Amino acid sequence: PLRPCVVLRRPAALASGDGGACAVRLLPVWSPDLFPVAKLMPDLNAARSAAPPGAAGAALPPTALYNSCVLEDSRMRAHLELLHKALAKTPALRDTILLFKRWALARSLLWRPAASSVATPLSGFCLSVLAAHSAQTSSMAPSQVSSFQLFKLALSALASTDWAAQKLTFGRAVGTPLTPEEQKACGAHFYDGDGAFNFFWRLGPFIGEIAWEARRALRLLDAEADPFEAVFGLHSSSPALLWDLVVRTPPLSPLGLCPAAVPAAGVGPDTPPALPFPGPAPADNPEAMRLATRIAQVLVEGLGDRCTRSAARLATHGGVDGGHVSVVLGFQLEPLHLERSVDRGPQADSPEAQRFRELWGSEKAELR
Repeated sequence: PLRPCVVLRRPAALASGDGGACAVRLLPVWSPDLFPVAKLMPDLNAARSAAPPGAAGAALPPTALYNSCVLEDSRMRAHLELLHKALAKTPALRDTILLFKRWALARSLLWRPAASSVATPLSGFCLSVLAAHSAQTSSMAPSQVSSFQLFKLALSALASTDWAAQKLTFGRAVGTPLTPEEQKACGAHFYDGDGAFNFFWRLGPFIGEIAWEARRALRLLDAEADPFEAVFGLHSSSPALLWDLVVRTPPLSPLGLCPAAVPAAGVGPDTPPALPFPGPAPADNPEAMRLATRIAQVLVEGLGDRCTRSAARLATHGGVDGGHVSVVLGFQLEPLHLERSVDRGPQADSPEAQRFRELWGSEKAELR
């Protein structure tokens, strides 16, 4: 559901020999020199045809996610060549990528080839590029570093980066501060070598959860004598086992993951953050991301200290290719506060009092 493609399938009944069933995905892309890269920067608007009538081009909000989606297609071949060079240079990188993907599958961060699946927009390609980045910035010799060492380095890059204030650039060992324009454009920043394309442009509302899972895996790898089942096992990846409270929306339209050409009402650069979304939400945030952010914001505020952690996933119906997507929100609760029947709000004359009354409504928010 993350990009348009044509899928060609060969059923197992038609397969000859030991080939079995298979699927071939044809991804349409455009030539890298068709559009100037300067026209697709995250602070520009590239979807003016869908703007409201009479809107001036200079007044339109930037379409950072749409621009990244278009730019991603033009650089697909260049990024594939980048990965091939990294694999040829570092023999252990191949197994590192396999470990990385297995960990992400075990924690419901990657899509599974099943009729229904729960995951995030994180892709195997993003994990592969991050592993290649860790191999290139490692101080160890490419011929001597092991796949396990590279795996921990890649997890550390996810876990230790302050995604709200820093960005990673491929080939640079240290993160750099984000500019105010970059903070408004996206919630997670990992750029290619020339700093034009953001590999993590889809991960804004999910990067906090992904970083949390990376920190958890690092703790287990250091503390457990045999951490395989805890880190790579698939038995505990069900949302019902991960969280105390699960909220699931009805299926969204097939365009639920596409960047919005026209910003939704009330959504803009000054929209307050929610979920673990570092910084303001982009103006062209897809419907699924907006819905996850808004529902999580309301529930976290309403639960208060009853909620210790929130997370978001996307659920597919009918398979990853061509199916509909729902938003799944998970919450971990604090047992000590669950039985409390009354929440004390702020002082009646404080600025927070109006927001408290708007959250709970006049029937529940009482002045005492």
